Amino acid sequence: MKRRWKWLIGIVTVLLVLTASLGLWWHQRLRVYANFQVPQARVATVFIPGYGGNWTSFGPMMARYTRYGIATERYQVQVHEHSETFKTLGPASGTNPLINVLFDDAKNPPKEAKQLARLMQSLKKRHFSQVYLVGHSSGGNIIYDYLTKYRKSTDPKVLKFASLASDYPGETTMNRLPKDLHVLNLGGQVWNFDSDWAVNLTSLKHFTTQVKPYVASVKTVIIHGSPLDSYHIMLHQNPDVDRILAKFLFTTTEQKGWTNWYNNY
Repeated sequence: MKRRWKWLIGIVTVLLVLTASLGLWWHQRLRVYANFQVPQARVATVFIPGYGGNWTSFGPMMARYTRYGIATERYQVQVHEHSETFKTLGPASGTNPLINVLFDDAKNPPKEAKQLARLMQSLKKRHFSQVYLVGHSSGGNIIYDYLTKYRKSTDPKVLKFASLASDYPGETTMNRLPKDLHVLNLGGQVWNFDSDWAVNLTSLKHFTTQVKPYVASVKTVIIHGSPLDSYHIMLHQNPDVDRILAKFLFTTTEQKGWTNWYNNY
């Protein structure tokens, strides 16, 4: 009996130490928000998750933006077969409004691209005349297909497109992208691998070369680090990515060139 209690106490102690260590580590990561501010405007940012994505894809990032005064959660939109359900998350008066898009059928990117086109019309009816689009993994492909196949002149104007951990093999329709579009192409490199353990960096970087002649600007950012920083599904949980993305979306700084971001954690 005493031995069992010792084992139990040991396990509980280890769990408490691990929990405390993770809490301290996460608190340190959030220091990137210290004294970080961006201009406030009315342009909506629409987040599109990847294959099988759900609230955990972009919901935590949106919550961090709201918590630190970078932006304001506005809607969560559930996209159904022939309609959408809008759930209000924040006030209409909020600046840098954020919209989290979730699809009923979240494993069918070609279908989701068509549904995104329908959603854009719904956003126009809600008086959003300009938007930024952010996609992770196949969410980037959904946005790309919307921009090159289904975009209408009556849709909200897409000012910026942030592609996170996506690649576009075989695509040859870059000339259909809006000529005044600003693009962020962000990927991860786990340790010395040539990928984020899902998307090859060579393929990801090729997208920059492909779109450069057809858009107003394109910037590539590679996040180097451990799997906690740079793994495919961890990129949108990385506060450093929060900051890079916020600067791209909410400021008018020069977007051309290449950036390597080395995490120290």
